[in-house]
Amino acid sequence: MFKQYLFLLVFIFLTIGGCKSTTIKNDYFSLKEAYKNPKHVKKLTLVNQGLTELPKDFSLFKNLVELHLNRNHFLSIPSVIFELRKLEKLNISNNKILWISKDIGKLKNLKELKASFNKIDYISDAIGSLSKLKKLSLYGNLLRKLPESISNLKKLENLELWHNKLEKLPNNIGNLNKIRSLSLNNNKLTALPNSFGKLTNLWRLEITRNQLEHLPTSIGSLKNLHEFLLSENKINTLPTSIGDLTKLEKIDLSNNKITALPDSFIGLTHLKELNLAYNKIIKTPYILENIHSLKKLDLSDNLIENIEQSFCFSSSLKTLDLHNNKLNNIPYYSISKLHVLKHLSLFGNYLETLPNSISNLSNLEIISLDNYYFKKSEIKRIQEILPNCKIEQ
Repeated sequence: MFKQYLFLLVFIFLTIGGCKSTTIKNDYFSLKEAYKNPKHVKKLTLVNQGLTELPKDFSLFKNLVELHLNRNHFLSIPSVIFELRKLEKLNISNNKILWISKDIGKLKNLKELKASFNKIDYISDAIGSLSKLKKLSLYGNLLRKLPESISNLKKLENLELWHNKLEKLPNNIGNLNKIRSLSLNNNKLTALPNSFGKLTNLWRLEITRNQLEHLPTSIGSLKNLHEFLLSENKINTLPTSIGDLTKLEKIDLSNNKITALPDSFIGLTHLKELNLAYNKIIKTPYILENIHSLKKLDLSDNLIENIEQSFCFSSSLKTLDLHNNKLNNIPYYSISKLHVLKHLSLFGNYLETLPNSISNLSNLEIISLDNYYFKKSEIKRIQEILPNCKIEQ
């Protein structure tokens, strides 16, 4: 019996020891080391090494799965890369690449392509044949248009196109129905195609700093959208269908030309953050008092003169920003239910006093007031009512 246990222990020791002694490294950070065992190299990172080309026998790394060549000096994607048929991740960001050629279509197993911060102004239609691609990063380039074939990337989940020169999107972009995150900031888009509504799995959409004047009605079909960033465009009205975005939690509409919100906005029952700063709003949208999920509301830098006597801000608010408007009065009822409010900004208006209902703001931590209009006696009164609140002037 003892001999059997002894034999078992020796066997386990030899097995574990043997495994350790034959473990082969597959993650490399230099070509010199990688060439010692080329067939075992699966991940190769050659970042910031001043490379302008790759050796012709680079194809020896036939089992390479992940290749990082960012921060070098390549003018194009080295042709030898297209022989690496098992490649799944390729990072060629921060180079000087001018185009993506038709050879990109040879990388049939590619799941992630990062080519940001180059000088790319042309992408071959062949990119549409990368049927396994899940992430495509092309931000910080010179693209004015995308190939129509990009709509064939049916498994694409993340598309980053910010900081290009895109003037329009492919009409059939809606075919990318698995996409969850789409970034189009800092382009020159004037409109979105109607097919946009087919991106039904979209979770986050960024289109800030473009030239959009309106949104397509189909935008309401983005039923899974949680974050919608639309600041710094030229939008003056919103489609009624925007109220169908029932899962929306955050929307940034700042720096547009919006004058009012559609009644359908009440359908945004999960909305937590709403930014309407720097628009053309004249009065507080009454629809906002019925959005009970709202935590943060920014109405700063508008043209609001009065708050209606019957209007009451939602009791769920924790941050309310009304600075730089034209307010001369805050009705008693309007702030009477803000029991959980922590930050209130009112400076840059014509207010000289606040109603006694501020005593209901028991959790208020910071209030910003204009020291030009508020007399010291009024500031003292407010401080006595809210002894734990910091008054900023």
